[in-house]
Amino acid sequence: MARALYRNADIYLLDDPLSAVDVKVARHLFQKSIKNYLADKICILVTHQIQFLQDATKIIVLNNGEMVQIGTYTDLLASSTSFARLLDDIHQFEQQHSIELYQQQSIISSTCSDVDEEMLALSKNIETKHKGTVKSHVYAEYLKAGVG
Repeated sequence: MARALYRNADIYLLDDPLSAVDVKVARHLFQKSIKNYLADKICILVTHQIQFLQDATKIIVLNNGEMVQIGTYTDLLASSTSFARLLDDIHQFEQQHSIELYQQQSIISSTCSDVDEEMLALSKNIETKHKGTVKSHVYAEYLKAGVG
């Protein structure tokens, strides 16, 4: 994507450039590069990432390589078409997986807490303390080991 931006062209065709990065970096790249830097350019962004659709000037929906719909995000969402159903399906899917992920995190957190308590109990049993002085021959051996 950086190479494309350095070309300073009038038209940019970006084929899913944000798929190789995580969500936070993708959002940053989209805001800074596509929305700001390319604001006065023609930019065609091909993507599967629906979080960027709201910011698009026009959306072209393809199905099996054929254009099914074209319009703004608001227009497509208002129409009772496959686009609106697709977004609704994705939203429901994300909610379901979010709940499942939360449940898995709770189980993991509970398990980790149990393991941490067990480890703490074991470490208390293992640790021993000794009080006293170090004999002079120990210091002599230490110095010999360092010199030799």
